[in-house]
Amino acid sequence: WAFMLKSLDVTSEIVVPELSELLPLGVRRRSGETSLVIRSEPLTWSQRILKRSLDLFVTLAVMPFLLPLFGVIAIAIKLDSSGPIFFRQPRIGLGNRSFQILKFRSMRVDRCDTNGDRSTARDDDRITLVGNFLRKTSLDELPQFLNILYGDMSVVGPRPHAAGSRAENE
Repeated sequence: WAFMLKSLDVTSEIVVPELSELLPLGVRRRSGETSLVIRSEPLTWSQRILKRSLDLFVTLAVMPFLLPLFGVIAIAIKLDSSGPIFFRQPRIGLGNRSFQILKFRSMRVDRCDTNGDRSTARDDDRITLVGNFLRKTSLDELPQFLNILYGDMSVVGPRPHAAGSRAENE
């Protein structure tokens, strides 16, 4: 089957359900053999320590300036709509570990999409008035500095997407 699929001029994949529980990151060729990549560490220990030090330095340096802004935003969110100040959503981080990302809540509580199954549209009726401003200015992302402080994320690196988010229906 694989030989026949390769000869066609279409994208082809073979699904092996038994491998799903391993949560592979990808497939690689090594010495002529195919292997599943289940963990990949591109940084050495010294590079990881340097990166973590940078994360802590930047986060601790900006937090005194951000805390008053956190207070103002928290009050604005509370005055605009009922519900929690922070929005928590499960994300997949380094090593396929799940963590709760923190953002300022920008949607109505009864319409929040915790899984990220529905992408936000330009005129989305779920977004509050304050939430609209927070999103346009990216201020809703500021609590992610707490995720960086906890070690769930890094200042430099890819941003983890919601588990339910899709690109081209995939």
